Amino acid sequence: MELARIAIGLPVAAAFPLEIPTVNASKKLTIALTATYSFIVLFPLLPSWLGFLSFGITIGASFAIRAVVKLDKVVASEDGSAPWGSSLIQRLSELAGLFALIGVIVAILFPNIALGETLGNTIQNDQAIIICSGYLGATFFGDLIVSHAVGPLLANASGDESDDAKKLKNAGAHIGWIERAIFFPLFAGGVAAAAAIAFTAKSLVRLPSIRKDSHNMAEYVLVGSMLSALVAMLFAIMTRLALGMSPI
Repeated sequence: MELARIAIGLPVAAAFPLEIPTVNASKKLTIALTATYSFIVLFPLLPSWLGFLSFGITIGASFAIRAVVKLDKVVASEDGSAPWGSSLIQRLSELAGLFALIGVIVAILFPNIALGETLGNTIQNDQAIIICSGYLGATFFGDLIVSHAVGPLLANASGDESDDAKKLKNAGAHIGWIERAIFFPLFAGGVAAAAAIAFTAKSLVRLPSIRKDSHNMAEYVLVGSMLSALVAMLFAIMTRLALGMSPI
């Protein structure tokens, strides 16, 4: 199970920070988050040379993904300024990352105190890290897959004049995160029927906001939603297999 922990965790560590807009905007914050989660995943191997080598490769992979995909998800307003609240969200993200890093350090240096013991036990628990990696992978890494798959459809839908459709398109990434964050635990928990009900309910809410003559936008929403569900299901299957469970 330790091998599964590393095989799933490191790719997720390299990619998922790049799909969070407020983190993506800062290389330092991206490196810090990737390094922190990589350290957590590789904890059983440290301080061996293999652990440090894997750590370095993961950081390098994060830079490579950023360069190839050219991620830049911070949306600017019409006057070129950052969107309202983005600086506040970024500061909160930085603080959250800092507290997470402090928590990891406390767990390592003071394993006998309550906080350190709890965090230390969690970090050393292969099952907990596998589930966490699957969840992060489905929610954020999955956006990397979905956004590039529906890119052409989004370009075709860009001419849509519907205000509701434009709002829906601009919120697409955030809606996708929520979709996969909901679908993953349902699939991973073996309650696929509940996931199907959630998918149907969400479709009934979203599709009426699109004009009947907006074929391209409807296609974008439908394909994006189905891909989100598929990605969440694949990560859930991978997580269940890593935990020694049946795929579904």
